[in-house]
Amino acid sequence: MKSTKANPRIYLLDDDKVYLKLVKAELEKNQWTNLHIFHNYEDFLRALGTKPDIVILDYHLDKNKTGLEMLLKVKELYPDVYAIFLTSEDHLKVAVETMKHGAYDYVVKNDSALVRIRHLLLKISKERKLKQNKIAIGYYKVLMLVLAAAVSFLLILYYSEHYAAP
Repeated sequence: MKSTKANPRIYLLDDDKVYLKLVKAELEKNQWTNLHIFHNYEDFLRALGTKPDIVILDYHLDKNKTGLEMLLKVKELYPDVYAIFLTSEDHLKVAVETMKHGAYDYVVKNDSALVRIRHLLLKISKERKLKQNKIAIGYYKVLMLVLAAAVSFLLILYYSEHYAAP
């Protein structure tokens, strides 16, 4: 499915298949339908050939890999991707480390985790829309400057041909 402003491409990586299905079902109930789930680091890495808009990562992954390693890889490829950690790792030091490396937020798996994820996705969607609007406004301003320069040039040509000294 193609990524759009209203339906961003979201990659979910968690080695807990049951929890991953729960998160996916909850997000789909709330109209987040462009979801791609991954149970291991290798599959997720292969999928990065297509740019996600948002990644939701567990901290502890298979084969002694961490979500932080995956975050670094994602940010290397796509610095503007939003990354959220959804993990049972409830240590401030880990949370700070992930945020230092570009995580948008850090959510501990508990009773309110899915609510927080939904709120974060809404917040990110608003930020993405605002960013895209700012880009569009920037293009519009450049276009207006080019048009103003073109009109100025044409006026100079017109006046130089019609009012030039004989």
